[in-house]
Amino acid sequence: MRNRYIVCYDVADPKRLHKTYKKMNGYGDPVQYSVFQCELSDMELLYMQDDLNGILNLQEDRVLIVNTGPSGNDISKHISTIGAPLKSRGDSAIII
Repeated sequence: MRNRYIVCYDVADPKRLHKTYKKMNGYGDPVQYSVFQCELSDMELLYMQDDLNGILNLQEDRVLIVNTGPSGNDISKHISTIGAPLKSRGDSAIII
């Protein structure tokens, strides 16, 4: 089963920030700068966390991962936005 996650990160170094953004594009859709919506299996979540651990300096950077439940659920009941609507890339491949 796949769950939908909101992944937010705060990375202090511009080089690590760029690497984090590129890596996260393989796991989900950017919603805002440094915020991604990802639909992941349990194993894919572990791969993503491992990839991020390899990029980030855990003394300076941080990541917030929020599980919003099964990917088939309507996320609009749980998350609201103000401003321009989220533009999804549709069904995207996950690159690992």
